[in-house]
Amino acid sequence: LAVVRDPRVRAYVLQRAGGVCECGCAITYPYLQCHHVHALGKGGEDSVFNAIALRPDCHVRADREQDFNEQLLLRLEVIEPREAEAL
Repeated sequence: LAVVRDPRVRAYVLQRAGGVCECGCAITYPYLQCHHVHALGKGGEDSVFNAIALRPDCHVRADREQDFNEQLLLRLEVIEPREAEAL
């Protein structure tokens, strides 16, 4: 089964980041990727509350290191609190 993604989520996340990796490294990068902290293939939601903008190398690290991914989840709770009005 293919996962259907909402292109508005990706657009919002990348705009929110403003070209700066959201992992905490604060590095500006011309091409950020939208990472779903809870993987879509494992039931994660396609929403701004589950997506964070990362540089490609940070994205690979998030996919490989569970501890780093958990740190991203904590950052995301500050960056995009559930009370915020969004998609």
